[in-house]
Amino acid sequence: MGADPKARDAARVLRVVGTRHRRAGTTVEALTTTRDVEPFDELADRILPFTRAELSDLRVQKALRRSQRPLWTPPKDFSQASLWEARLSDLQALRELRWFGEPMPDFRDRWLFLAGAAMSWISPPEVLRRELYALAEEVGGWTPGHTDSKMHAIFRTAREHQAGKRVEWDGLAVSPRYRFKNETIIEWLEITPEEERRLKTVISDDERRRRNRERDEKRRREAGAMTRTEYEDRAAWRRAEAVRMAAEGLQSGEIARRLGISKSSIQKTLRVARRGVESRSG
Repeated sequence: MGADPKARDAARVLRVVGTRHRRAGTTVEALTTTRDVEPFDELADRILPFTRAELSDLRVQKALRRSQRPLWTPPKDFSQASLWEARLSDLQALRELRWFGEPMPDFRDRWLFLAGAAMSWISPPEVLRRELYALAEEVGGWTPGHTDSKMHAIFRTAREHQAGKRVEWDGLAVSPRYRFKNETIIEWLEITPEEERRLKTVISDDERRRRNRERDEKRRREAGAMTRTEYEDRAAWRRAEAVRMAAEGLQSGEIARRLGISKSSIQKTLRVARRGVESRSG
């Protein structure tokens, strides 16, 4: 029939009558009709697992489930405002660590934007503008006009929040102000693990785990638990004492009683000691 023999993919073979061929700009027509043409929506409802009405209901139910989920909440002991206040303190601490409080030769724009985002969570718009003007002049030597240009989005979202505007995020209505994850802040400012140790809240998961280990270790120390070194030193002393007492003729049960450990542990210790002596003498 003169047709392209390669045009046998499903998209072309199964074109529905009445749909439009975008490239050619023509409407698909049937060369032969065996019965009445069915509307596309009716055909879709008959073939697909869900009708369009059912799909609409499913979307509504999904949105309702999302609305019942709690919003992201700050870490324990923090509110949104106190978290961003702590982050702002960390940004200032990082500034002291890197630049000793002097104007920044690098990362200035990113640092100021993050600082402005933090300030927007703890200051009303009129105070935010005044404080950010002062900070931008101190950190970067910016004029108010330059700050307005660079921090326009920060000022705008703060005003929108105060006016009650909300934006959709994951199906929920939330404040339009900027929010950043710690990972993003660390990436933007290229914060090193050594610098993280000097910060309070802007830390990575690795640093958080390290602090948890230190905290758990301190708790064990306070509860009377021994350090690994102390444990190994005590075990070595017990082994030496067990060998000495056995050489003096004491039985395993008596040695165990005196050292406060099980008889089987003493017997194992003495077997290991004897094998060591035999290997050296052999």
